[in-house]
Amino acid sequence: MTIADPTVTQFLVMFEVGGLSPEQQAGSLCVWCDQPLAADAIDLGGRGDWRPHSCPACYLVRKTWRQTYFDWLSHTEHCEYCTRTGSCRVAYGRRIEHEQARQAAGKPPISCAVCLQRVQRAHLVVPLIYDGCSSPLLVFTHVGACPSRRPA
Repeated sequence: MTIADPTVTQFLVMFEVGGLSPEQQAGSLCVWCDQPLAADAIDLGGRGDWRPHSCPACYLVRKTWRQTYFDWLSHTEHCEYCTRTGSCRVAYGRRIEHEQARQAAGKPPISCAVCLQRVQRAHLVVPLIYDGCSSPLLVFTHVGACPSRRPA
């Protein structure tokens, strides 16, 4: 069994783990792919009968998804060009990395939290942490005004 980075694990358990079967809660099946676990399973923490574990592949995919989001967010918050214009080449590259990581993690394509439209490649968007009702939400928003909706 492998013990994971506690910061990453806490985030993943809080945002990514829910609705587990008894076998997943006990740590005998991966919380994401539902496959039996080997000796190299990742301990996601827990207490008592709730001992979730992950296979290394599922953990790595979700860790990458999380890391690419925060890399992109950090860049847009600290880049002088991004703070003035909303994006730069580096930010766009981090966005592409994040979109690829989302896809690998089985996440839907990104959409704007304001207009709820699926974000197109040509749209300028930034990641944003929104203080939701019960927990923070990792969202995206268009830079400037949202594009107008096309007539149905």
